[in-house]
Amino acid sequence: MNRENTACFSGHRPERFPNYRQIEFEALLRLLNKRVNEAIDEGYKHFIVGMQKGWDTLAGEAVLSIREEAKPHITLELAIPFEGHAEKLNLTADDRKRYDRLVKEANKISILSRHFYKAAYHNRDIYMIDNSSYLIYFWDGGPGGTSRAVQYAQEQELKMKNLYMRGW
Repeated sequence: MNRENTACFSGHRPERFPNYRQIEFEALLRLLNKRVNEAIDEGYKHFIVGMQKGWDTLAGEAVLSIREEAKPHITLELAIPFEGHAEKLNLTADDRKRYDRLVKEANKISILSRHFYKAAYHNRDIYMIDNSSYLIYFWDGGPGGTSRAVQYAQEQELKMKNLYMRGW
């Protein structure tokens, strides 16, 4: 796939979602599905997710759902920062099932390093942004990995859309 028709995702892990236990996930998923469908209508065909719990998982599942329902031509790439990544995440049984489904159904898996190192997640974000022209993200404005990804995407002049809304 080429960069012009590729979109990627960045966003918070579950513990960074405000009111995580009370969040209206159905509304968030509807918004995410709507934005992915709009991106497809705009010509985006390839989507890259970074395989963290939270936003990345939701985004990957949204792409798979849309692909299964009506748009089999779209593709999903997983940008896994290093070998053994899933084991480092301390996934619950449900989270592991979701992770494994994304691995099983992805069109492409890019494992970016053989080993964990301090900048592995940041370099994964750079890989996704360097190979995309559009960033769909969920960011509350606070510091962290999503903040750095958004800043880098701005420097690279990507099209960007933040789906975070106050009150989530």
